[in-house]
Amino acid sequence: MPRARQLPGVASGPPVRRRAHPPEPAATLGAPPEATAPPAEPSAAPDVAAQAKKLRTLLGEIGPRRRALAKELGSKGRPLSTPVLLARFRAAGLERELGQRERDLLRALFARHRGGERKVAGDLELSLDELKTLVRERGLAREIEAMRERYRGEARKADWPSAQLSNLALRRAWLEDLGIHAELSSGAVQRAGRVWEKARRSKDPVQALRRELRIGPAEARVLRDLLSRSTPA
Repeated sequence: MPRARQLPGVASGPPVRRRAHPPEPAATLGAPPEATAPPAEPSAAPDVAAQAKKLRTLLGEIGPRRRALAKELGSKGRPLSTPVLLARFRAAGLERELGQRERDLLRALFARHRGGERKVAGDLELSLDELKTLVRERGLAREIEAMRERYRGEARKADWPSAQLSNLALRRAWLEDLGIHAELSSGAVQRAGRVWEKARRSKDPVQALRRELRIGPAEARVLRDLLSRSTPA
């Protein structure tokens, strides 16, 4: 190590040695800057939870009625299509819950309307084809048809003449929906044929039918109309 040189006019002291410093490493040219980790993307879990909460609230308020839900979740005058509606519930993890609620509602409505498809479709704001598709999608086709057959059996076994004629007079749409109106009408004509032969010659055939069969005016009128159409002039 070199000695420090004494300056003129300055008292000399003990010799001072200069410390040698290690050379600083030269900066590496062209080195890429230190990579930084990308910011973490926000989790989608809160959005899914919020969407699920909203859809559950609607299910509680409206019920699993597709048409009403599509209107509520769509824009004004533009309800969601069925595929988009189902996709919303699927994305929120509510596909199974919607399906179960739809099955429960279908069972309840078919029981309320005694198997009548048109009434159920009207209640759900669906066409008959849309209702049948929904029933198939939810795996209820056989169950609903068995229910409808049970109501057909009840209508066929209704007491003659009052109950059967009452159904023909007051529940024609229901019998037609079940597909047995023509069958029961034909049966009524056959059963009342002999009574009609006498009643048709009376001054008031309706009153004659009421008296002979002990039925009400509505039942007597519908029976007269059926018998008149089936009897040659």
